Amino acid sequence: MAPVRTQAAERFKRFWLVVTRPMFVDALQPLVEARKAGNLITKVTTSSVRKAISESKLTPRYLLIVGDDDPDEPDAEWRVPSKQLELYRWEARQRKRFASDGYYTDRDGDLVPDIAIGRIPARTVEDVEICVRKIVEYEKRAPTIHDLDLPVWSGSPMYGEAVDTVANSLLLSTLQTRRADWMSPWVLMADARQPFCGWPADQPENFLQRMREGGLLHIFIGHGLPTSLYAMHFDNDWIRLSTNSNFETFEQGPATSPMILLTCSAGRFDGRETSIAEKLLFLPGGPVATIAASTQSHPLPNYFTGRELLSALKRRNYRLGDAWLSAQRRATKARDPLIESVLMEVEGKLEAEIDVAKLRRDQALMYNILGDPATKLRRPGDLNVILKKEGDGWRWRVIPPKDATRLDISIRPTTVQLPTSTTPPTDRNDANAALNSANRCFVFEPIATLKADEPWEGVLRKTGDVRFVASGGDYLRVRVETLEAPTEEKDQSST
Repeated sequence: MAPVRTQAAERFKRFWLVVTRPMFVDALQPLVEARKAGNLITKVTTSSVRKAISESKLTPRYLLIVGDDDPDEPDAEWRVPSKQLELYRWEARQRKRFASDGYYTDRDGDLVPDIAIGRIPARTVEDVEICVRKIVEYEKRAPTIHDLDLPVWSGSPMYGEAVDTVANSLLLSTLQTRRADWMSPWVLMADARQPFCGWPADQPENFLQRMREGGLLHIFIGHGLPTSLYAMHFDNDWIRLSTNSNFETFEQGPATSPMILLTCSAGRFDGRETSIAEKLLFLPGGPVATIAASTQSHPLPNYFTGRELLSALKRRNYRLGDAWLSAQRRATKARDPLIESVLMEVEGKLEAEIDVAKLRRDQALMYNILGDPATKLRRPGDLNVILKKEGDGWRWRVIPPKDATRLDISIRPTTVQLPTSTTPPTDRNDANAALNSANRCFVFEPIATLKADEPWEGVLRKTGDVRFVASGGDYLRVRVETLEAPTEEKDQSST
């Protein structure tokens, strides 16, 4: 796992507050013990969310609600109410209200959450036990090189050819410019003209299998309903992932990394039917947490949220709630006149001019973490690499971190060359082969692997982005150096 104790964290313990119902208290104890061991102050209460926050002497860094919500069952023993808020609508058919947990954490009245909050929307003790077991096992699992990957499944925007082309281009350019330099995206796009499409009918299975391989996070972007994620229309049918899909891949553990669903309504937990985000959360081998909207979301603030999430992963946000809260708060202030002009009214409007400020406000409140916001991300720490020009190459040296047993060195072009659009394949095998080939543009190709008893030094006579990854401890340590042909004597030390 990534380190959760920075220099600032050494000076105080962060407060993890749980609000639940009596029926779930015992099932939560393994998670409470794990949080205590992780240097968090813990408290479990069965009072209301508002009362729990107001009566706490410390302001929570993380707030976990355990219990589901359904306004039609006000006296259910498992119920912890969310806040029902009025939605700023741009289509007449939209629901007028939506469920928000983030509203409870607004400390200054600006309607933007100030505390990382999440919910395990359980109705049974067994559901809580599944989630607790997934979290504890996930955080104990040894890191792998796939923790540096970022699988992204982008459904068809379905706004017309011109806007769809812009949106697809925007996805790839944003991944290029906003991701961390050590990150390897894996992209699946619902556009048959793109080599990143693969065989359309195989998209759900391809993405679930890729999730099983690993990644820092998994992201779906597209259209959705409470029980379904829609990718594209193909062969007179919708390609989608729904609560009725075959989830054999996730019937057994271990859990996969958190999944972000940048789509409409996929996280609607305040109703009788199980949402797709809840379904994935409660699968033994599914995501350890999901993040999704409880109502219809808008493509413009969804774009800013995704963009700022990529940026947040570059900062030292070692827990899920920290990264998500940072992304959401920054997204409320993000601006891009060109993008706004393209996306602002693609789904219509009910006023002479759509109110972007209200779209941003609701965005921060409609998305909810389903899971524990204190879940540790498998984010790498920093690695110290020393470089020195030597002849026509660079001499490098890595001081092995404590407990590190292996060093992997790999390279990728500094400027990733994306594959061009092609004629859609008519053969399933050819299409999936093209998908695999297309994603190689993001891959760091191996150069060398060294063990702990070998000297971690050498000379590189290559140009590009070189990634050094030390593994063997509780978390990966990584450094990427951009190597150019040496032109003058220069020493570089990076920490």
